[in-house]
Amino acid sequence: MKILIVAVVLLLGYVFGFYWLYGQYKPIPTQISNVKRQIVKKQEELLSARILDQKLNKVAGLLAQNVALSAKDSLAKQGSVPFIDEMTEHVNRLGITLLNIEPERQKKIGSFVQTPYEIQIRTTYDQLAKLLDVMEKSPRLIYVNHFEITNDLNEYLRLEKKEDLGKYIAVLKINTLTLVKG
Repeated sequence: MKILIVAVVLLLGYVFGFYWLYGQYKPIPTQISNVKRQIVKKQEELLSARILDQKLNKVAGLLAQNVALSAKDSLAKQGSVPFIDEMTEHVNRLGITLLNIEPERQKKIGSFVQTPYEIQIRTTYDQLAKLLDVMEKSPRLIYVNHFEITNDLNEYLRLEKKEDLGKYIAVLKINTLTLVKG
């Protein structure tokens, strides 16, 4: 009987203690929890807007570097000297032997001018991959249409220098795209 009385007293103490704590520390009203959810949602939207802004700034910069004010601008001319100089500099920096770089006939596509180039180089596979990476990251709009690597056994046997071993002749057919405003 004493155990039963102690159990009832403890149960009543637990129940009264729970109600007292509930009265002291009321849960956050639903309005406040709704506001917190809205704040989290707005922070996510702000983060998305910042990421989009950065990407749009990169696109705007890319377009700005590929805009010619008229068809007579050096960017829009067939065989753009600045582009050829830039490509020659990249090829030399990577230790690639430039055999030939030849601009081909331009094509006008709407307000864009597409200038094809054929580049012939002597390179290793690793150097070719690095050159393609440089082209991809270039501020100029460059895309590779085709590349071909000549791996001829007879030419390999004719090589006299050790440093030429493992180097192959590669032909790249690329295009640059320039927006003409005027």
